[in-house]
Amino acid sequence: DQTARLKPADSALREAKTIPQERALVQRCSTPLFCIDGMQTTATESGATSLPIFFSKAELLDFATPVYGARAEDQVLLTDLPVVVSNMVQGPAGLLRDARFFPEAKAVEEAARQGASERQDLFGTAGTLEA
Repeated sequence: DQTARLKPADSALREAKTIPQERALVQRCSTPLFCIDGMQTTATESGATSLPIFFSKAELLDFATPVYGARAEDQVLLTDLPVVVSNMVQGPAGLLRDARFFPEAKAVEEAARQGASERQDLFGTAGTLEA
Protein backbone atom coordinates (compact mmCIF):
# COMPACT_ATOMS: atom_id res chain seq x y z
CA ASP A 1 0.00 0.00 0.00
CA GLN A 2 1.53 3.31 -1.09
CA THR A 3 -0.88 5.61 0.80
CA ALA A 4 1.62 6.39 3.57
CA ARG A 5 5.01 7.75 2.56
CA LEU A 6 7.86 9.05 4.62
CA LYS A 7 9.41 12.33 3.63
CA PRO A 8 12.91 12.85 4.93
CA ALA A 9 13.76 16.14 6.57
CA ASP A 10 15.42 18.62 4.24
CA SER A 11 18.22 18.89 6.80
CA ALA A 12 18.84 15.12 6.59
CA LEU A 13 19.07 15.30 2.80
CA ARG A 14 21.61 18.13 3.12
CA GLU A 15 23.57 16.19 5.75
CA ALA A 16 23.65 13.11 3.48
CA LYS A 17 25.53 15.14 0.87
CA THR A 18 28.33 15.76 3.40
CA ILE A 19 29.18 12.05 3.71
CA PRO A 20 32.06 10.99 1.41
CA GLN A 21 31.18 8.27 -1.10
CA GLU A 22 33.52 5.78 0.59
CA ARG A 23 31.38 5.98 3.76
CA ALA A 24 28.05 5.68 1.94
CA LEU A 25 26.68 2.16 2.29
CA VAL A 26 24.19 2.77 -0.53
CA GLN A 27 24.50 4.33 -3.99
CA ARG A 28 21.15 6.16 -3.85
CA CYS A 29 19.48 7.38 -0.69
CA SER A 30 15.79 8.30 -0.39
CA THR A 31 15.54 8.52 3.41
CA PRO A 32 18.99 9.05 4.93
CA LEU A 33 20.06 7.29 8.10
CA PHE A 34 23.34 7.85 9.92
CA CYS A 35 25.31 5.46 12.12
CA ILE A 36 28.82 4.62 13.27
CA ASP A 37 30.06 1.09 12.64
CA GLY A 38 30.64 -0.72 15.91
CA MET A 39 28.87 1.84 18.10
CA GLN A 40 26.57 0.16 20.61
CA THR A 41 24.12 1.39 23.22
CA THR A 42 23.01 -0.56 26.27
CA ALA A 43 19.50 -0.31 27.70
CA THR A 44 19.63 0.53 31.40
CA GLU A 45 16.66 -1.66 32.33
CA SER A 46 17.37 -4.82 30.34
CA GLY A 47 21.07 -4.60 29.55
CA ALA A 48 20.27 -5.31 25.89
CA THR A 49 22.68 -3.79 23.38
CA SER A 50 21.68 -2.19 20.09
CA LEU A 51 23.10 -0.34 17.12
CA PRO A 52 21.93 3.28 17.28
CA ILE A 53 20.72 4.62 13.93
CA PHE A 54 19.87 8.30 13.62
CA PHE A 55 17.71 10.28 11.20
CA SER A 56 20.01 13.29 11.83
CA LYS A 57 23.78 13.35 11.38
CA ALA A 58 24.04 16.33 13.75
CA GLU A 59 22.21 14.45 16.51
CA LEU A 60 24.35 11.35 15.94
CA LEU A 61 27.43 13.53 16.37
CA ASP A 62 25.98 15.04 19.57
CA PHE A 63 25.53 11.49 20.85
CA ALA A 64 28.87 10.10 19.59
CA THR A 65 31.32 12.94 20.25
CA PRO A 66 31.61 12.24 24.01
CA VAL A 67 32.74 8.70 23.11
CA TYR A 68 34.71 9.23 19.88
CA GLY A 69 35.89 12.80 20.38
CA ALA A 70 36.96 14.79 17.35
CA ARG A 71 37.16 11.65 15.19
CA ALA A 72 33.39 11.06 15.44
CA GLU A 73 32.78 13.06 12.23
CA ASP A 74 35.10 10.74 10.30
CA GLN A 75 33.27 7.64 11.55
CA VAL A 76 29.75 8.52 10.33
CA LEU A 77 28.27 6.16 7.74
CA LEU A 78 25.28 6.86 5.49
CA THR A 79 22.60 4.31 4.72
CA ASP A 80 18.96 4.35 3.63
CA LEU A 81 15.80 3.56 5.60
CA PRO A 82 14.26 1.15 3.03
CA VAL A 83 17.54 -0.79 2.85
CA VAL A 84 17.79 -1.07 6.65
CA VAL A 85 14.15 -2.11 7.10
CA SER A 86 14.39 -4.66 4.29
CA ASN A 87 17.52 -6.09 5.87
CA MET A 88 15.84 -6.26 9.28
CA VAL A 89 12.78 -8.04 7.87
CA GLN A 90 14.33 -10.29 5.22
CA GLY A 91 17.96 -10.59 6.38
CA PRO A 92 20.80 -11.06 6.51
CA ALA A 93 20.29 -8.79 9.49
CA GLY A 94 23.44 -9.24 11.59
CA LEU A 95 23.75 -6.18 13.85
CA LEU A 96 20.70 -4.62 12.21
CA ARG A 97 18.56 -7.17 13.99
CA ASP A 98 19.22 -5.13 17.13
CA ALA A 99 19.07 -1.66 15.57
CA ARG A 100 17.43 1.15 17.50
CA PHE A 101 16.13 4.17 15.61
CA PHE A 102 16.62 7.65 17.05
CA PRO A 103 14.18 10.16 15.50
CA GLU A 104 15.10 13.83 15.32
CA ALA A 105 14.44 15.68 18.56
CA LYS A 106 12.17 18.12 16.69
CA ALA A 107 9.96 15.21 15.57
CA VAL A 108 9.69 13.84 19.10
CA GLU A 109 8.81 17.28 20.46
CA GLU A 110 6.15 17.79 17.78
CA ALA A 111 4.62 14.36 18.43
CA ALA A 112 4.46 15.13 22.14
CA ARG A 113 2.86 18.50 21.41
CA GLN A 114 0.09 17.03 19.31
CA GLY A 115 -2.98 15.83 21.13
CA ALA A 116 -4.24 12.31 20.59
CA SER A 117 -7.14 13.65 18.54
CA GLU A 118 -4.74 15.34 16.10
CA ARG A 119 -2.69 12.22 15.40
CA GLN A 120 -3.51 10.28 12.26
CA ASP A 121 -3.94 6.55 12.45
CA LEU A 122 -2.12 5.27 9.37
CA PHE A 123 -3.44 1.75 9.75
CA GLY A 124 -7.04 2.33 10.85
CA THR A 125 -8.69 -0.16 13.16
CA ALA A 126 -8.42 -3.13 10.79
CA GLY A 127 -7.14 -6.15 12.65
CA THR A 128 -7.58 -4.71 16.13
CA LEU A 129 -9.39 -6.45 18.93
CA GLU A 130 -12.19 -3.98 19.49
CA ALA A 131 -15.54 -5.07 20.86
